[in-house]
Formats: sequence, structure tokens, C-alpha cells
Amino acid sequence: MFFTFVLLSLTTGALFALSLFSAVFEGPILIFFPILVVFVALLTKVVTLVLPEYKRHCKDRVRPDALVLLTVVAGAVLSYILNVHLELGAIVASALVGIVGAVMVPGYAVPIYCGSFVGMVSPLVLHDFLHVLIAGIIAGTIFMFSKGIYNGYGGKLGACAFISWIIVNLFSSVELLTPQSPDLALMLEITIYSAVAAYLTYLFSTRLKHDVVTSSSLVSLLAGLVLPAIHPETGGMLSAVAMSASFAGMSSKKVVKTDYDMLIISVMVGLMFVYSYTHFGGAGGKLGTIAFGSVIAYRGFFAFYRRFLLKRRRT
Repeated sequence: MFFTFVLLSLTTGALFALSLFSAVFEGPILIFFPILVVFVALLTKVVTLVLPEYKRHCKDRVRPDALVLLTVVAGAVLSYILNVHLELGAIVASALVGIVGAVMVPGYAVPIYCGSFVGMVSPLVLHDFLHVLIAGIIAGTIFMFSKGIYNGYGGKLGACAFISWIIVNLFSSVELLTPQSPDLALMLEITIYSAVAAYLTYLFSTRLKHDVVTSSSLVSLLAGLVLPAIHPETGGMLSAVAMSASFAGMSSKKVVKTDYDMLIISVMVGLMFVYSYTHFGGAGGKLGTIAFGSVIAYRGFFAFYRRFLLKRRRT
């Protein structure tokens, strides 16, 4: 559905726009310019896709699939129970659900993993179990009708979950968080762990030929277990960065061409993570949306390079 394309694009663009405003008010001013470039690249790519997507969706029709919807909801509920009730934490909970889905029902591992991001909602967010079910149904519906949209773009599953919590936040008593901005002194560590996580996921899926759900889940689980032990004070944040970057690493070889390109995307993920930190805190799927927007922006750079810079070199 064309509406799903618009919903995914606008929500991701809104998060990056808010990050741009944060860069203006929080500084330093030098950071504002790369974030502005990322935001413009994202918008550029989205604009170039509007007409082709509209034409395609005028012809294609997506049939509802009740089983896909149910597996997304199941992933949300299971992840939520592990996250909140068993207190495993959002990252470990989602990663475990992803691994179980990939092993037990590989044919539905992707929708289960999508649902697991719904269950990553923070226990500090004012909500109840009914809100999780509603968010799971919304995410499942968006996922179901996003078939063919942004294929191969890492982070799309998280964006589906993120939209569901934004909708629930707007039309219910759910209140998302506004955490304080992270210390910019952590930027180097954030960038390093983002690069490592993205590259490992991309390596596992494209070269070692593991499925993307298993690749991202394993990297996220490792980060969720190890980084808090290595960095007692900042490990939670760094493991969140690593998980976000692992979603970017789920991108297909058609979307992200080389390891070097993945490195560029991982730097973008780390940068946008810092400056989106105060917005929509605690919402499940936000980490995936950061990765999703970074991959779209990368494709915007790539399209600009092919159309203008490469053409100039040839002439």
C-alpha cells in the first residue's frame, strides 16, 4: 500500500528532523552540518521513490495474511514478557525472541522479529499489557502491508514497531519518555561499537550466508550480555547502539554494496542515536528506525553520486 510507504517515510523523517533540531540547540555547531546532510539525503531518496512507489501500488495489491499478523503479535508478547516481567531487559529479550523464531519457525522469523521490537518498550513508559497487544496488532498490520516497500533496507522492521507505539502514544494514555542527552564524550565509543556491530551483522548475513534475523539477534545478544559487564555505567546505552547498528547490518547486498559503505552507515547510526536520544524515549522500534533512516540516507548519497558526480567524471 502506498499509504504504508508514506507512513514509514514520514515517521522516519520526523525522527531525523527532531534530531536535527537537537543538534541546533545542543551543539556543537560542527555536528549540525553532518546531521543536516544526512537529513537532506534521506529526504532526497524518499522524494525519488514517491512516484515509482505510487505507480507500483496502483498495480499491485497486498493480500492480508492473518498468520503473519498473529506471529508479529506473538513476537511482541513474548518479547514483552521477557523484557518486563522476567526483567531480562529489552535488548536481550528481543534478541532471544529473534533467535527462537529463526530456529523454531524460520519461515516466520522476520515477522516474529518485527514483533519483538514492539515488546522492547521501556517498563518506565506509562502503559499496560493491552497497549502492547494494540501496538503489536498495528505493527503487524503495517508490516503486512509493507511488502515490497524498502526491500532490503535494514531497520524497516523496527520502523514498523516504532510507528505502532507513536500511534498508541497519540491516541491513548501511554506516555513516552524524554531522557537526558548522552555525554558527547561517549561519541567515540558509540561510533566504534556501532561500526563493529553493523559490520559483524553484515558479514554474517552476506558472506557467511546466515539469515538476517539470526545475524542481528546474535550480535544484539552478545552486545546485551557483554557490554554492560565491560562498561557498568554506560553499557546499556552502548548495547542499544550496537543493536541499532545490527539492524542496519541486516541490509541486503543490493542496498548496501560494500563493507566500506556499511562503515559509513554505522557512523551515521551512532551520530543519529546520540541526537535522537531525547525523542520518543522508551518506544519499541526506535533503534530500528534510526538504522532504517541511516540506510535510506546512504541510498540518497549513492543516488546523488551516480546521477551527478559520476556523470561529471565521465564527461
